[in-house]
Amino acid sequence: MEASITDAFLEWVKNDYIKVALSCSCFTNPIVARILTETEPGVVGYAVHLETDDLEAATDWHDREASGLKAVLSRRFGQRIVFFSTFMEVVE
Repeated sequence: MEASITDAFLEWVKNDYIKVALSCSCFTNPIVARILTETEPGVVGYAVHLETDDLEAATDWHDREASGLKAVLSRRFGQRIVFFSTFMEVVE
C-alpha cells in the first residue's frame, strides 16, 4: 500500500477489521506486522495474522464477512492498497 495511508490503514485494522474478526469467537491472538521486504519506494506492506482452532468456522467467517470488509477498504483507499487473505497452517 502507499506509505501515505499507513496511519489511516492501521487505525482501520485495529478499530474495525480486528474487532469484527474477534466478534465471531473463532479467531484469537491478532497480530499486525509490518513486512520488512521493500518492494518499491513509497510502498509498505502489513500482514494481519489471526489464529483459529476451527478452520471451518474461519472459512465461513471469511466467506460471510471478509468480502464486506474488503469492500469497505477498497472504498476508503481505492487503488492505493491491495488486500488478500491466505489460510496457513503452522507445521512446527
